[in-house]
This record gives sequence, structure tokens and C-alpha cells, in this order.
Amino acid sequence: LGKVIGMPLSMAGDVACKEKSSVVVYSSKWINALLVEATTIQLSAIQNLPDVISNQYVAPGKTGSGGRKASSKKLTTQPLSEAITTQNTMLGLDAMHKDGYAGSGILIAVFDSGFPGVNSQWKDLNILSPDQIKDSYNFSYGQANAFIGDDHGTHVLSVLAANSSDLTGGLPSADFLLYATEFNPTEYKVEEYNWLFAAERADSAGADIISSSLGYSTFDDASMDYSLADLDGETAVITKAAQKAFSKGIIVVNSAGNIFMDSWQLVQPPADGKDVLAVGSVNSELFRSAFSGKGPTSDNRIKPDVSALGSSAITLQPSGKLEHMSGTSFATPLVTSLTAGIKQMLPNLKAPEIIELIKKSGHQYFNSDNLLGYGVPSYRAIKNIMSNHSEIQVSLYPNPAPNDYVFVSVGPADLYNVSVAVLDQFGRTVAGYHYDVESSWHYEGVKLDLSLLSNGIYTVQVSTKDKVKKLRLFKQ
Repeated sequence: LGKVIGMPLSMAGDVACKEKSSVVVYSSKWINALLVEATTIQLSAIQNLPDVISNQYVAPGKTGSGGRKASSKKLTTQPLSEAITTQNTMLGLDAMHKDGYAGSGILIAVFDSGFPGVNSQWKDLNILSPDQIKDSYNFSYGQANAFIGDDHGTHVLSVLAANSSDLTGGLPSADFLLYATEFNPTEYKVEEYNWLFAAERADSAGADIISSSLGYSTFDDASMDYSLADLDGETAVITKAAQKAFSKGIIVVNSAGNIFMDSWQLVQPPADGKDVLAVGSVNSELFRSAFSGKGPTSDNRIKPDVSALGSSAITLQPSGKLEHMSGTSFATPLVTSLTAGIKQMLPNLKAPEIIELIKKSGHQYFNSDNLLGYGVPSYRAIKNIMSNHSEIQVSLYPNPAPNDYVFVSVGPADLYNVSVAVLDQFGRTVAGYHYDVESSWHYEGVKLDLSLLSNGIYTVQVSTKDKVKKLRLFKQ
């Protein structure tokens, strides 16, 4: 038996597949497809159906398969109490909680390998109460029970939702959708489709955020492998699914991957997605973790987007014991926690605005790189950004700039004698402009000539008498 996915299939094709005696496992409205189990003979018959445009082999056997190729490492390099404090304060989650933002009213979908112990031992684990679990499903095994299998998901969930005297997670008041999308012992492309099906279910349930500590680049069947050229935000099945989720208004927070020590080294799909908030790992001193996947993407975009504590993070085992674990898998739920807190604090912001705000709060936003992205984001920095937001508002468009010009607009404010400087990555002024501003200019914008500048990343600094605003500009 093997699994095939036809793209696309109509409802008539669905019925026809069943008539050919194959098993329809899942269906997808997003890509108009079916995942089926079929023998070689059945597949031949299915391929001849008029509604089948194409098919793809995704895994052998009857059961779902796939995996977290680079598993997390267990370490004991830091005292528990010190590590817990660092975990909560690095992103300012402690301050976020004090301000009353712990995820209330926010629905988080967690995609992982399984969540053993969460449903049966919740009183001992202090991770979630039953009424906080709004839905759960195991896409790897095709059954409702998501509380079996590898315990990686339990560890990740504890960083998000633990609520005990020993460990407080980032979102103890949030609601959750728990979806097992991978089968840890093996690695096949079907895992990407499981992720897609889970994302569709999360969208139907009204998820605000998907927190995924998964990534795929190479498989047990080498014919399924991606190349580095495929890391373009448009090729991988799972990346397409993540981008589709974003188009539905869902913020996707995904681990960069623990693969720097492997030949791949770069972030793994879906972390290459243009609108996926990819998370790298740092240690307690803000130095990059040696295992953390880096950028850029094949189309030269910065990845990861931000970073958080992933070296010696504190998690809960299904037994209830605290444990040090390392990986971008554990940095991801910390950034998810910050993202949800900001969404709770600023409910009118759209997904792109929240993502941009988190990037801007990174400790190296004006000196970003492909190791830590825009750096470690901060709740306190976001509060400062929002408190100054009304003072001066600047926009650049198009950005990235595909041509030799960009428009800059300022407003709303009664601004005169505005200076605009374009700075290179070393902070040096490479172009400067000065305008006596008329009231209409605030909104219409001024065209800046970039023809003498090479392609790259610049900072546009807009200054008035007593205010300064900086924006990142990408010239292509």
C-alpha cells in the first residue's frame, strides 16, 4: 500500500476514488486534493479518472509517517531556578503577565508529534485544564487521540501553558487546539500534508496563531528531498500551507530547525515562508545556539526572523518532572507567547502588523543578520514602540524596492523641515534629502532616488525638529 495525493480532485473524483476501493484518508479544500491509500493497481485506475490532474507519492504503508529529523537535546548546564527566571524575563513575559496579558481569549493551535499525559494527568502536570483544550486530533494515526506518541509536544506545550509554582508558561490563560501531525520514527512527505490538514482544521476552529516546532528538508526516501534552491518561500508543500494559513489571518510561528551542524545548515520549511515568523535559538547570554538553523533563503531574505531562549529551556515531562531541553522547538513557544500577548493587548492589529511589531522590538533590528534575524524581541520594547507611535508615522513603499526609487510619506502631524537620510549597514549616510513640507505632502509622499545605491539593506531615517523615525529599506 502507498499514499498518493491528487491535485486537484473534484467531488466527483472523491466518489470515483472510493469506487476504485482505495481509502480516502483526508481531503483538502485549500489545494483541492485528496490523500488516499491505494495499491499500484488502484493507483493506475485513479490516475485514469477525468478529475485527476496529477498525483504525488508521499509515504509507504498504511500509517502516517514523518519526523523531527533534528531532535532536541537534553542538557543540565544551568540551575533550574535560574533557567526558569531567564526563560520568562528574556522576552519580558513576566512584565506581560503583570500587565494582565496571559493569553485570555486567544486560541493557539499547537502542531507537534503528540501530547502524552496532557489529558490524563493535567492536575499533576499543571499544563492545561480540560476546558482550555478546544479541539485535538492525531493526523499521523488518523484518530481522535492526540495524547499518544512521542512526548515532544508535551514538552513544547509546557513552555506555552504550564501554570504551577515550579513553572509558569507564557500563555497559562489561553485556549488551545492540539494536533499531532508527525510520526517521529520515520520521515516522509506525508508529514507536510498532515500539517496542511491540521492548518485547515485550525482555520475552521478559529485559531489566531499556529505554533509549530516542525521542519522538513530531507526524507527517508531521497527522491522526496528538497534542495537549497527550494528554500524560496514558494516551493515546499508545508510552506505553501503556512502561507495559506497566513492569508486567512493566522500568524504562523515556526522553529528555524536544529540543523546548523548538518550539511543543510539553513532553516527548514516552513520557516522559509515570507510571512512565517521563523524562530532561532540563543542561550541565556543572547549568543546564538550552535545548532540553530540560519539564513538566508534562496531568494536572499533574512531568516530566522527573531530568536529566543532555546538552549537549556525548562520543560515538563509527562511524568511532571522538570527538565532542561534544547532546541529551536522551545524558543518557538516563547515567541508564540509574546505574539499572543501582543494580540491580546492590541486586538485591532492585523497579523502583518503584529509580525512587524515583533521584528521591530528585536534587540538587533537595525543590525539584523542571518544568524539571529532581528534579534530577541521584547514586550517592553513593544510597549515603548506603541507609546511613541502617535508622535511620528512614516511609511515606505514599495518596500522591498524593485526599482531605483521609493516613496516616503510622513503623517499625520504638522511637520516642517523634514530631513531624510539613507544609511548603510554601518550607519553611514549614503544619501540625504531635505524638504520644506507642505501639508499635502504628509500623505502623498515624496519619491526618493535610489539609482546610485547598490542592491541591499538600508535604514531610512526621517528627522524633524524633535523626532526621529527609522525604517528598514530593502533595495532589490
